[in-house]
Amino acid sequence: MSFTAFVACGLVICVLTVTVKQYRPEIASEMSIAGGILLFSVLLAWLVPLLDDLTEIVSSLDSFSHLSVIIKAIGICLVAQIASDTCKDAGQQSLAAKIDIGGKIAVLAVSFPLFKTLLELAAEIIEI
Repeated sequence: MSFTAFVACGLVICVLTVTVKQYRPEIASEMSIAGGILLFSVLLAWLVPLLDDLTEIVSSLDSFSHLSVIIKAIGICLVAQIASDTCKDAGQQSLAAKIDIGGKIAVLAVSFPLFKTLLELAAEIIEI
């Protein structure tokens, strides 16, 4: 599926959900969830080859150990954003804000060793 077909599918799901919500509000949320699952499954299908390529790159670059920190941080950001957006769609803005904060703290925790190494390198450069 191309990106334009993906976007078109998302827009069709949105229009159908809004239309059904006017006449049958009790099934509109189920339609929205089903559409979200459909779109997310397409995204996962796109992500699998990308992850395979990324794994190959990481395995060939054993000397660059900090790449795993960057990959973990990107993964945390994506998961937190998806969860936050889902909560916002459900009308739970306060819960979404807490998920956002939790994601930021998790990224800080994962990236702290990299930050520490960077500070040590800067201290070495200043001493020279």
